Amino acid sequence: MSAARNSQVVKQLRDSGVRFLELVFLDIQGTPRSKTIPIDRVDHVLEVNGTWTDGSSIRGLTRQHESDIWLRLDLPDDPKEWSRRVFIETWGDAETKTAIILTDVCSADGELFLLSPRSAHKVFAERVEKERGFYLQAGWEPEFYLLKPEDEGWRIAPHDSGGYYSLGPIDRADTIRKTIMARAMEFGVPTDASHHEVGAGQHEIEPRYTKAIDAADRFWLFKHVVRSVAFEKFGLMATFMPKPFADRPGNGSHVHLSIAARDGRNLFYDPDDRRGYKLSKLAYHFVAGLVHHAPALVAVICPTVNSYKRHDPAFEAPTDIVWARTHRGAFIRIPACQAGEVEKGARVELRAPDPTCNPHITLLSVLACGLDGIERELDAGDPFNEDVHHLSAEVRAKRAIRQLPRHVGEATDHLEKDEVLKKAMGDALFQALLASNRAQWQEYCDKVPREEREGPTKRVSTWELETYLHI
Repeated sequence: MSAARNSQVVKQLRDSGVRFLELVFLDIQGTPRSKTIPIDRVDHVLEVNGTWTDGSSIRGLTRQHESDIWLRLDLPDDPKEWSRRVFIETWGDAETKTAIILTDVCSADGELFLLSPRSAHKVFAERVEKERGFYLQAGWEPEFYLLKPEDEGWRIAPHDSGGYYSLGPIDRADTIRKTIMARAMEFGVPTDASHHEVGAGQHEIEPRYTKAIDAADRFWLFKHVVRSVAFEKFGLMATFMPKPFADRPGNGSHVHLSIAARDGRNLFYDPDDRRGYKLSKLAYHFVAGLVHHAPALVAVICPTVNSYKRHDPAFEAPTDIVWARTHRGAFIRIPACQAGEVEKGARVELRAPDPTCNPHITLLSVLACGLDGIERELDAGDPFNEDVHHLSAEVRAKRAIRQLPRHVGEATDHLEKDEVLKKAMGDALFQALLASNRAQWQEYCDKVPREEREGPTKRVSTWELETYLHI
């Protein structure tokens, strides 16, 4: 880093009242990890461009014999771009005001450490853009519950009694959502819209559509804002757990996807689409790739035991591997666009992910599966616009409708056999993800009685609440 740029960064941080830096990276489960630096050490950190840390205690990040890792600051050269990598918190106490700086995890020789999900994502995405001249764009729709904890064990109560698109007195979180959006914008994570979701106490706020690397960063930064503002400002708990309540809708995190050329053109757009959806052949091949790899992909986008409790047709959560124009229970949906927006807005919506997914591994995997469909010119087949949930077993077999895996163990078995995803992630990260998924499945089987595990699929165990409520 140049001395001039360093001094500008220091001035920006000090002028903003920052007292601490959090140098942040993600573990295999998508959980932010950080090393805290006081502001009087910022000059040194910038001068050497990072700091050493021990990664051996962070599951999935290193092997014990190579525990020393370097957290290299991911600061762009152009000061106008700092807002994409430096995030200053605008809530909490002035004495502990903090700035988050994103880091690349590197090995001792300075190379990107490919057991780091963000590093693996960057390497793969940059290679695709160099070789193919295009990149993935994404926009998340994360859902969450606002809860008021009670004193008796794990009885968690929703904050309000509102429902889908509620307005007025029953939606007591309207001000909370607006506060979250305002703080997210100040923080550097712009959002496009918000609304009350179907469940009492359930909400959705949408971070803005952008390039996949930035979209993945904004995903977990957004979750950080939601949790922090809900607690610091309103004394509430925000949970992104896929299925915290057995009898209420689960939390999804649908992700909208498209491919852009280097000049920004939307390569998913074709005004002459014979189906009338305004999608290109490249888009349909991309969809076919996602459908083809779906049994393995779901182990990435639904990575917890609790994820599969959310897959319930009663709440429009996908259970079948089909794509559709209108049916919201499909694995992939083609959203409608207004006439003036379709050239830029033509996209597909992957509806299976939930907020526990690691955003970098998810978008890396989505790009790999879609790219496989493009390279092999896979056929997406016809859309299933009817409600497939009520089709008979005979009709399902005749139309070759596949169901999503029933649990994370089954999905991980499919993932282990998927050579496309293994190659895209790299063997080290791939094996770490398999191990992480299998470890939690085994723990669930060990700690939850068989009669509870094999009971109704929507049952949510105490172990799940203890394990995933804060993930």
